[in-house]
Amino acid sequence: MEEEQRLAERNGGSSTRLTVSIKLAEEEIARLESEIAALEEQYKVNQTELEEAIERKKEIKERETCKQRDINEATKLFHQLNAAERDTLGAFSVPVRTVLREIEKETRFRQKPVGPLGRYITLLDSKWMGIVEHFFGGTLNAFVVTNHADGELLKSIMARERCTVPYFVTPPKDFSTAEPSDQYATILRILEIADETTRRQLIIGHSAEQAILIEDLRRANAVMISRRKEDNISTCFALNAKYPGMGHKVGGNVGVSSVTPVQKWTGISRMAQKNDGPSQKETVAENIQRLKVELQTLQQEYVKAEQVVHDRQRAIQSFKSQRRALATQISRHHDEIEELKSRIDAIAADGSLGVLQQEVTVSERSIVLVIIDTDHSPELRLPENSTNHI
Repeated sequence: MEEEQRLAERNGGSSTRLTVSIKLAEEEIARLESEIAALEEQYKVNQTELEEAIERKKEIKERETCKQRDINEATKLFHQLNAAERDTLGAFSVPVRTVLREIEKETRFRQKPVGPLGRYITLLDSKWMGIVEHFFGGTLNAFVVTNHADGELLKSIMARERCTVPYFVTPPKDFSTAEPSDQYATILRILEIADETTRRQLIIGHSAEQAILIEDLRRANAVMISRRKEDNISTCFALNAKYPGMGHKVGGNVGVSSVTPVQKWTGISRMAQKNDGPSQKETVAENIQRLKVELQTLQQEYVKAEQVVHDRQRAIQSFKSQRRALATQISRHHDEIEELKSRIDAIAADGSLGVLQQEVTVSERSIVLVIIDTDHSPELRLPENSTNHI
């Protein structure tokens, strides 16, 4: 038996044992492949989260840039408002102020021009400042004359001083207004106007007496849909509840519903304001603080997004290393299987093991007992060439 075992070992071990080894190697390959599959699923998740975090970083950076620009503009406006406190004409351009000085020196006017019109207006309700500024636009920088001769003289002065603001010729004629019900605030009703020429121009040029103001957008929309021509309402404005300083222009033609955004006024107000509400300077200061808090929040969000990018990049790199290591192990097991299969094939192809087993059997049974039944007594017969005796 020892010789048989020795010969079997010499021929690579038993086929059964080799087959068991192959099965174990194949099971290990399956386990490793399953581990790789799980890693690849996690890799997909990490890759998606990485792409989202990169996009998030980009979006936050753009918002940071916009927010910083808003802070810079608001800070600049705050400094301008500080300067305007020392100069009543600080809200107007240098050419406009130069034209004013030239008007004062000019003696040929029949009646001196009035302007800029914003000088003669006081806003009674500061929350509507941005709406009113946008509503009148360039008119608050403009001048008004009562006759064409004065208009031509003013035009020459403005050309000489390179002043591009408009001017209007408005003769001092009486006219009547058709205003809405007293239940509505109008742009004209929230203004205190120190000059009749200015008041006339705001009505003629903008129908300020028919522009109603309703804070709540839903109610404003309902009023504009149901209004009639005899209500004497030309347009309506509402406030933006979410973004202070912004608003909505509500309604188009009678029976039509439409809403158009009104952006925040970013310049110095060209009108004076009553002191019963926050001044523009106070509002801007509060806005700067709010913007800074929002910027700080964005910066914190950016840091978090940057950390996600870093973590996901590291996880992806780790995945690649782990996959390489597992692939190497799988390759080794495949090599092992090939080697084991080769040994089994060699055993099957080589019948030497069977021959050797037979030779071993013959050599071990070198003595054969033969019973010869001649005289009913046992006789031991030895092989012909044997010299041994029992």
